[in-house]
Amino acid sequence: YAEGALREQLNDIRRAGQFIIDAVKGVKHLKKNLVRFILTDDETVRKQYDKLRRLVIKVLREIESVREAGPSSDLVLSFDAVKLDVAEKTEQIGIELEELIGQNRIEVRTATSLMNDIAYCRDLCWDLLDAAALLFTDPNRGERGRGELEAMKEIALDDQEIIGLAEGVRPENES
Repeated sequence: YAEGALREQLNDIRRAGQFIIDAVKGVKHLKKNLVRFILTDDETVRKQYDKLRRLVIKVLREIESVREAGPSSDLVLSFDAVKLDVAEKTEQIGIELEELIGQNRIEVRTATSLMNDIAYCRDLCWDLLDAAALLFTDPNRGERGRGELEAMKEIALDDQEIIGLAEGVRPENES
């Protein structure tokens, strides 16, 4: 029965674990179609799945560079920028998919699978970033550091705000 800072650290680890579980589930769903379509002769479909693969790799590399840099309390904000990039890129892939459907360059069944996989990709990237933000925040931050972290979390964007920005919608609190 931990108390105080230790309790917060344990809660952060538990929440990070849940984000990782959710990311693994997303990978499981994405993998089935990714393996199938990465080997297809249809270059159009293969290119779309390559974009999803590159996006996941980019997120993993960003997480690794942050891990190597060491613990920090401003990770929450730096990962917001990465989340926004993921949202913008998945939004762009979705727009391209709509164009491909309109041009009859992709089958409806394949397009439906790709639409789902775009969402899985975005969600798993965000889950990985959320887990990393919890795990790589300085555990020895002390009372002042916890206050800084809470302030960072308070000004960090939530998922809906990030989606809105990716779609070109301004957050409500901005004029």
